[in-house]
Amino acid sequence: MTTQTSGSGRRSAAPPASHFAAVGLPPPASHVAAVALLAGGGIAYEIALTRLLSALLAYAWVAPVLAVALLGVGLGAALVTASPRLRAPTAAQAFAGLAAVSAVLALPAWLWAVASSTPLLGLAMPLVAYTCLGAATAAVLSWHPPSAASLLRADYGAAAVAAAVTPWLLSTLGLGVPGTMVLIALALGLAAVALWRSGSHEIPGGPALGSNAALAASLLGLAAVPLGVLALAVGSLSVDPAAHMSSKPVSLALARGGTVVTTRWDATARTDLIRTPDGARYLYMDGGAGSLVATSDPAAWWTDVGAFAFAIAPAESAFLIGPGGGLDVAQARAHGVERVTAVEVNAASVDLVRRLGAATGRVYDDPTRVVIGDGRRVLAQGDEAYDVITLANVVTGAAELRGAALTESLLYTVEAFREYLSHLEPDGRLALKLYDELTLTRALATALAALVSGGYAENEAAAMSHLFAVLDVSDSAAVPLLVVRRTPFTPQEAVSAARVAEARGWSLLLVPGLLTPPPLRPLAEGRSDLGELVAATDADIAPTHDASPYFFSFEPGVPRPVSRLGIVAVVALALLVAGALMVGRSGGKGVARWPLYLGAVWLGAGFLLVELAALPTLQRTIGQPAWSLSAALGAVLLGGAVGAALAARTRPGGTATAAGGSRREIAGPALLAAATVGSWSLVAPWLHERLAATPPAVSGAVLTAALALAAVPMGLPFPRLLRTLGSPPGVAIALALSGFAAVVAGAAAGWLSHAAGTPAVAAAAAIAYLLAAASVAARARTANSP
Repeated sequence: MTTQTSGSGRRSAAPPASHFAAVGLPPPASHVAAVALLAGGGIAYEIALTRLLSALLAYAWVAPVLAVALLGVGLGAALVTASPRLRAPTAAQAFAGLAAVSAVLALPAWLWAVASSTPLLGLAMPLVAYTCLGAATAAVLSWHPPSAASLLRADYGAAAVAAAVTPWLLSTLGLGVPGTMVLIALALGLAAVALWRSGSHEIPGGPALGSNAALAASLLGLAAVPLGVLALAVGSLSVDPAAHMSSKPVSLALARGGTVVTTRWDATARTDLIRTPDGARYLYMDGGAGSLVATSDPAAWWTDVGAFAFAIAPAESAFLIGPGGGLDVAQARAHGVERVTAVEVNAASVDLVRRLGAATGRVYDDPTRVVIGDGRRVLAQGDEAYDVITLANVVTGAAELRGAALTESLLYTVEAFREYLSHLEPDGRLALKLYDELTLTRALATALAALVSGGYAENEAAAMSHLFAVLDVSDSAAVPLLVVRRTPFTPQEAVSAARVAEARGWSLLLVPGLLTPPPLRPLAEGRSDLGELVAATDADIAPTHDASPYFFSFEPGVPRPVSRLGIVAVVALALLVAGALMVGRSGGKGVARWPLYLGAVWLGAGFLLVELAALPTLQRTIGQPAWSLSAALGAVLLGGAVGAALAARTRPGGTATAAGGSRREIAGPALLAAATVGSWSLVAPWLHERLAATPPAVSGAVLTAALALAAVPMGLPFPRLLRTLGSPPGVAIALALSGFAAVVAGAAAGWLSHAAGTPAVAAAAAIAYLLAAASVAARARTANSP
C-alpha cells in the first residue's frame, strides 16, 4: 500500500478511494488541485485550439472543437463506469498524464492532417486528450459524491479563470498559438503529479495500474512539454501557410511567388505580411482575403473601386471599418478628407503597417484616429456624423464557409445598416465593398430594408433612388461596390457619379434614374416589393437581422449541413433519453434512478446552451471574437462555481430515498436557473442598447457580470444531483450523460439559430432547465409510490 505522512511524521496507510465515499471524508487538497488543473488546462487548450483552427481552416471549426472537447469528457466519464479498476486513483493519474501527452501530440497531428487535406482526422488526437481528461476528472469526482459540490466549485472556478486568462496569454507571451498550447499541456501533466501518492487507492478488484506505471505516465506527461518546446524551437511544429493553410487565399499568394515577411499570432488572429513579386505588400488575417497595404504612391491603388465613395463628392470626415493595410485611409487622404477615423479589430495589422513607416505614407500616424475594436460598436459609442462610412471587404472566417458558424457577421444586418445611416451627414454615403454578385444582391436587399424601416424612404421603390452600384473588372475576380445614401441621388448627382466611374474604368451596375438591372426594374417601378424579389430568386438574398446574422449563407432555409446536424442531434437526444431511462431503471433500496439520470441529461444540455446563447450578445457588445468567447465561457463557469460553492455550504436535505429533499435541492435551483437564464436573454439586449455609448470594456463587463449572476443557480443542481446519487458508478454515469448531452446541445444550437434565430437558443436553454426540474420531480413521485 502507498503510504502518506501523518501529522507526527510517521508513515501511515492512506485510506482507499472507496473510503472517501463511504465515510464522507472531505477531498484532500491534491484531489481538488487535480480537478482544478484538469478543468483549467482543458478550457485553455480548447480556446487555443479554436484559435489555431481558425487560422488553419476557418472560424466555423470552433463548433467542432467544442463538440470534441465535450464528447471526449463524456466518453471519459463513460469509460470509468465500465470497471472499478478504471476509477482507481492510479488509473486517474495515468489518464491525466496521457491527457498531457495527447495534448502535445495533437499539434503535429493537426498539421499533418491539414497538410494531407484530411482535417477531420486531426480531431482524433484532441478527442483522445479530452477522453483521458474526462476519465481522470470523473474518477476523482466518483470518489467523493458527498463532496461533489466542492470539487465542482474548483472545476468551474479554474475553468473560468482559464477562460479569462487564455486570450491574454495568446497575445502577450509571444510563443504563438502552438507554443502556448504546449505550455497549457503542462497543467494536465501537473494534475497527474497532484494525484501521485495521494492515497493507497485500494478498491474492490485491485488497482488498475501499479504505482510505478502510474508514476511513469505522470512523468511522461511532464516530459511531453519540454519535448514540445524543443520541437517548436527546431521548427517542426511551426505553421507553414503554403502547406497548412492550403484552403486559404494566403496559400495562393505564396504559390504565385509571394514571400512571408513577418507573422504575428495573438488572440484575435494569425496575421501574415506577404510581399508579392511586384513589390506589393498584403496583410492576411487568418489567411483570409488579403488587404493591400497602402503605398506612398497613389498610382498603385488609384483605380481600386473602394475610392469611388470618396471620388463622387467632396468629404471632410470618414469612418472606416476594417481598413486592414490602410488602403481606405490612403484613399480618403488622397481625396482631401481631413478627419479620418479608422477602426480595425486586428491590432497586429495596424502595428505591422506602422512599422513599414514612410513606405506606406504613414497612413496610421496622426492625424488619423485609430481605434482597435469592432467598427459598429465604436460607431455606436458616439453621436458624431460623417460624410463617408466604409466597409471594404470586411471578412470574417465564417464568410469563407458561407454561413457555417453559430455567430457570423453582425456588420451586415438591417440593424447595423440603420446604425451606419444614423451616423451619416444628410448627404453622406455608406460604401460597401463586397465580394461577388450574391453578396452585392443581399447587401442591396438589406440596405432597402434599412432605408424603409429607418424612415429614410417611404417604400422600397423610393429607396432604390438612394442606391448606386459599380463593378471593378480589372482583376480576375470582379469586385462590386454598393453606395447607400441617406437622401436620394438627384439626377445631376447620379450623372456626375457615373462619369467618375467611367473615368476610373469601373463598370456601372445601378445608376438611379438611368440604369437599373432587369431583375430590379419591377421593384424600382413599384410593380413589386422586396418580398417578391426574394421569392423569385433561387438563392436566399433576404435581408439579414441581428437575431439571424447569416449574411453569407445563401442556401434557402436552413443550410443542408446544419440541417443534417440538427437531425443527428434529435436522434442523439432521443437515444440519450432512452439510455438514461434504461440505465436508471434499477437503483438502490427499490428506488429508480432514471429521473436523476434524465435530469443529468437536461442539465448538461442547458449549461452549454446558455454559453452558446450568450455568445452573440457578448460578441456584439465586446466586439473582439476571442474575448467574447472567453467572456461567455468564463461568466457561465464563474457563476457555476459560485453556485457550486453555495451547494457545498448547505447540508444534504435528502438522500437517494428522500423525495422531498431531492425536490428542494435539485428541482428548485433548476427552476430558478430557467428563470434567470430566460431573464438574462430578455434583459441583455436592453442593457446592450442602454450601454451603447459606453466603452466596450465597461458595457462588456456589465453584461458579463449579469450573465455570471444569472448562471449562479446553474451551479447548484448538478453537484446536489451527484451527491444524491451517492455511489461512484452513479456519479460517473451522470457525468457521462451530461457530457454527451452537451455535445447534442451544441449541434442543436446551430440548427436552432438558423431556423428560428439566436434568441431561440436561450429559450431552449431555459426549457432544458425546466425539463431537469420536471425530471427530478418525477423522481420524487417515484420515491413516494408504493
